Amino acid sequence: MILTKFDCWSYEKEWRTIHKEADTAYGYDKAVLRSVHFGVDMPESQRIVIGKLLDGSGTQLFEMKRDPIKFAVVPQSISFKPTP
Repeated sequence: MILTKFDCWSYEKEWRTIHKEADTAYGYDKAVLRSVHFGVDMPESQRIVIGKLLDGSGTQLFEMKRDPIKFAVVPQSISFKPTP
């Protein structure tokens, strides 16, 4: 299930990374990450963690919103403001 998605969302051309080793930290160069799309129901606490990790990287952040008329979600550009 994690490797499939609805055909109507195939335009997203997302990459999914899965690691077989549990409890193993993997590092990635955040400079190559172009955008992050937060899911409609993603908890705010998780958004904050990701925002802090990507602060200053130039990565574009989007919040997905449900379309009120059709079966779709629409990206809305957002910015992250770190708190002291």
